[in-house]
Amino acid sequence: MAVSHDRVFLDRVATAVLEVDEDRHTLRRYGDGYGGYLAGRAAERARRQREHEEWKAELARHRALADTHIDRFTAIPARPRPRSAERAPSGPGHGRTAR
Repeated sequence: MAVSHDRVFLDRVATAVLEVDEDRHTLRRYGDGYGGYLAGRAAERARRQREHEEWKAELARHRALADTHIDRFTAIPARPRPRSAERAPSGPGHGRTAR
Protein backbone atom coordinates (compact mmCIF):
# COMPACT_ATOMS: atom_id res chain seq x y z
CA MET A 1 0.00 0.00 0.00
CA ALA A 2 1.21 3.50 -0.82
CA VAL A 3 -0.32 6.93 -0.32
CA SER A 4 0.64 9.34 -3.04
CA HIS A 5 -0.53 12.14 -5.30
CA ASP A 6 2.24 11.37 -7.77
CA ARG A 7 0.32 10.25 -10.85
CA VAL A 8 3.33 8.79 -12.65
CA PHE A 9 4.24 6.72 -9.59
CA LEU A 10 0.65 5.52 -9.22
CA ASP A 11 0.41 4.66 -12.91
CA ARG A 12 3.58 2.56 -12.71
CA VAL A 13 3.00 0.81 -9.38
CA ALA A 14 -0.67 0.67 -8.41
CA THR A 15 -2.93 -2.25 -9.30
CA ALA A 16 -5.92 -0.56 -7.62
CA VAL A 17 -6.67 2.93 -6.33
CA LEU A 18 -8.72 3.66 -3.21
CA GLU A 19 -10.31 7.09 -3.06
CA VAL A 20 -11.48 8.60 0.21
CA ASP A 21 -14.38 11.01 -0.25
CA GLU A 22 -14.32 13.26 2.78
CA ASP A 23 -17.64 14.95 1.96
CA ARG A 24 -19.65 11.74 1.50
CA HIS A 25 -17.65 9.74 4.05
CA THR A 26 -17.10 6.92 1.55
CA LEU A 27 -14.26 4.82 0.25
CA ARG A 28 -14.26 3.74 -3.41
CA ARG A 29 -12.03 1.18 -5.04
CA TYR A 30 -10.99 1.46 -8.67
CA GLY A 31 -9.27 -1.50 -10.31
CA ASP A 32 -6.63 -1.52 -13.07
CA GLY A 33 -4.34 1.01 -11.42
CA TYR A 34 -4.37 4.72 -12.03
CA GLY A 35 -5.75 4.31 -15.57
CA GLY A 36 -8.70 2.38 -14.13
CA TYR A 37 -9.21 5.17 -11.60
CA LEU A 38 -9.30 7.78 -14.36
CA ALA A 39 -11.70 5.68 -16.46
CA GLY A 40 -13.96 5.04 -13.46
CA ARG A 41 -14.08 8.71 -12.53
CA ALA A 42 -14.88 9.68 -16.14
CA ALA A 43 -17.72 7.13 -16.22
CA GLU A 44 -19.12 8.47 -12.91
CA ARG A 45 -18.91 12.04 -14.16
CA ALA A 46 -20.75 11.08 -17.38
CA ARG A 47 -23.43 9.23 -15.37
CA ARG A 48 -23.95 12.21 -13.04
CA GLN A 49 -24.15 14.58 -16.02
CA ARG A 50 -26.71 12.31 -17.72
CA GLU A 51 -28.79 12.09 -14.51
CA HIS A 52 -28.65 15.88 -14.15
CA GLU A 53 -29.83 16.36 -17.74
CA GLU A 54 -32.69 13.89 -17.15
CA TRP A 55 -33.64 15.76 -13.97
CA LYS A 56 -33.63 19.10 -15.83
CA ALA A 57 -35.84 17.63 -18.57
CA GLU A 58 -38.28 16.28 -15.98
CA LEU A 59 -38.34 19.64 -14.21
CA ALA A 60 -39.06 21.41 -17.51
CA ARG A 61 -41.88 18.93 -18.18
CA HIS A 62 -43.42 19.62 -14.77
CA ARG A 63 -43.12 23.37 -15.26
CA ALA A 64 -44.77 23.13 -18.68
CA LEU A 65 -47.64 21.13 -17.17
CA ALA A 66 -48.04 23.68 -14.40
CA ASP A 67 -47.98 26.56 -16.88
CA THR A 68 -50.51 24.78 -19.11
CA HIS A 69 -52.97 24.22 -16.27
CA ILE A 70 -52.40 27.28 -14.08
CA ASP A 71 -55.53 28.95 -15.44
CA ARG A 72 -57.60 25.99 -14.22
CA PHE A 73 -56.25 26.39 -10.70
CA THR A 74 -56.78 30.13 -10.58
CA ALA A 75 -60.38 29.68 -11.80
CA ILE A 76 -61.28 27.56 -8.76
CA PRO A 77 -63.09 29.82 -6.31
CA ALA A 78 -61.74 29.84 -2.79
CA ARG A 79 -64.09 28.30 -0.25
CA PRO A 80 -64.76 30.57 2.69
CA ARG A 81 -63.44 29.13 5.93
CA PRO A 82 -66.07 28.68 8.62
CA ARG A 83 -65.71 30.73 11.76
CA SER A 84 -64.79 28.71 14.84
CA ALA A 85 -68.38 28.79 16.22
CA GLU A 86 -69.74 27.45 12.93
CA ARG A 87 -67.27 24.58 12.58
CA ALA A 88 -68.77 21.13 12.55
CA PRO A 89 -67.94 18.87 15.47
CA SER A 90 -65.19 16.39 14.74
CA GLY A 91 -63.70 13.30 16.27
CA PRO A 92 -65.01 10.99 18.99
CA GLY A 93 -66.94 12.81 21.65
CA HIS A 94 -66.82 16.01 19.57
CA GLY A 95 -64.15 17.56 21.74
CA ARG A 96 -65.87 16.76 25.04
CA THR A 97 -64.15 14.68 27.66
CA ALA A 98 -65.49 11.16 28.20
CA ARG A 99 -66.98 10.28 31.59
